[in-house]
Amino acid sequence: MESIARFRSTMTTAGRAAAKESSPVTAEHVAYALASDNGAEHPVARRVRAYGDARGWGSQDARRGFADRLGLRRRPTCEPTLQREIERAAASGDPDVRAVLRSMQRRGELVELADFVSASGLDLAGWLGPDDA
Repeated sequence: MESIARFRSTMTTAGRAAAKESSPVTAEHVAYALASDNGAEHPVARRVRAYGDARGWGSQDARRGFADRLGLRRRPTCEPTLQREIERAAASGDPDVRAVLRSMQRRGELVELADFVSASGLDLAGWLGPDDA
């Protein structure tokens, strides 16, 4: 149950980031949310947060509206490939955000973010963990 709550929290943060640019949730939004929600001061997490902050995704100063606080706001849409990965993760019963992001990286969905992170001599794939597939 704890992993489901963490997954939902991360996806909520990703939805807020996507809403700031009025776009569907992408794998980059999810990576930013994971880095933001994680709270760990891992160098890659800091770099991923910098990537999102440079795009205006920062949620620390955002005020949540009344409808958002009550949970009345509609769930943001996701890009179709991300939606399929989320559905696969949910079907397993124990969703893992990092597994979703690893799969999206294999499909080439995180190239720009990976390049941004690697420009600092860091490794996004290493932060996401070992590939299970």
